Amino acid sequence: MVHMPRQDFKPPKLNRLILAVANAIVPMALKARSVVGVRFRDEDLEKLKKLKSERLVILPNHPTNTEPVILFNLGHKVGQAFNYVACREGFDHFGGLWGWLIQRLGAYSLVRGALDRPSFTMTKQLLAKPGAKLVIFPEGEVYSQNDSLLPFQSGVIQLAFWGLEEALEKDPKADVKLLPIAVRYTFTQDMTTEISESIERLERAVGLPIGKGEDAYTRVRKVGELVVTKLEAQFELKPPKGSNLGERMDVVKRTQLERAAEIAKVKIKGGPLAEEMRMVINAVHRVTNDPSAAKTDYDRKLWTEARNHIQPALHELDRLANWIAVYDGYVAASPTAERMVHLLVRMEKEVLGLVAIRGRQIAHVGIGNPISLSERLTDYEVDKRGTVASITKESEANVQDILTSLV
Repeated sequence: MVHMPRQDFKPPKLNRLILAVANAIVPMALKARSVVGVRFRDEDLEKLKKLKSERLVILPNHPTNTEPVILFNLGHKVGQAFNYVACREGFDHFGGLWGWLIQRLGAYSLVRGALDRPSFTMTKQLLAKPGAKLVIFPEGEVYSQNDSLLPFQSGVIQLAFWGLEEALEKDPKADVKLLPIAVRYTFTQDMTTEISESIERLERAVGLPIGKGEDAYTRVRKVGELVVTKLEAQFELKPPKGSNLGERMDVVKRTQLERAAEIAKVKIKGGPLAEEMRMVINAVHRVTNDPSAAKTDYDRKLWTEARNHIQPALHELDRLANWIAVYDGYVAASPTAERMVHLLVRMEKEVLGLVAIRGRQIAHVGIGNPISLSERLTDYEVDKRGTVASITKESEANVQDILTSLV
């Protein structure tokens, strides 16, 4: 694989005027995403206000692209300006205009899967400051699931410990706390018609007769079974005799990952699907990095060839990320409108290539209790990897508990 220069680091450039303007347009930005209201619990807002002088690494779930706006709104509610870690490729959207804006709202870049020293240094420098507030999405990917999580990435907790070590060099009493936060969405309208129309669009697209008189779950399951069958045919897979739909879905997902890994020349070992997907995604982004630091025309030519070669891997990874959190029985386990719509969102994206189903939503936000890293420092010094892994699981469990409470 051609080695290409790493993308240039994008530092935060917090601008109070831009912050004020952005705060004023938050309601419009939310409505553009069909979120007509955000509900914070009063006791949670008071909790965060009391933590104003504390160094916090804020750990929210990330089911949609709306959570950064909601966290920005939360900072405004409590009178605190947050910093945000964002993937480097996102700064290039809209010709770089998006990056220019979010830098002035406190975001800075991280090249995923790379030893991004400028980004790590920025994290440590920020957390060394008293009262620092840093938002990092520990799932790493948008996964379109409203009430459950992808496994958290342990690297986020490691970054927080590095920040604590930096802070302790200046203040032996310093602490960095992890603050779990959950966002969950509920519809404000009856979604029966929208759900039926979405299923009908999918039935037509895959060649099924319109399931008049059948319940929504039966209809959507038929579509799902046919989609899996068509993907098996495309990938030349023969499901084992007697295998159920869930097992067949798992084989399709693993095949998509293997196809992407082969293109990206990444060796995978059959480990947890989400972790290996992230590893392959990171490898792909190392190739598709902007070649702006390339010194010669020939460097740029080699980068273009490498990028074009790896594009099919991005396609497979996009499809896998869309499906990774779906399992057979997801809707049946809790037959809410929210679960049905989130499943249909994924199916429309896969089958139609766009998402047509919409509905007005309220975002409910819950804030957990902070986890002190200074209290775990002795454990960390004895067993860094084990302590980081333990706190990663604890943070994930805390966010899941908050999600469950937001009913």
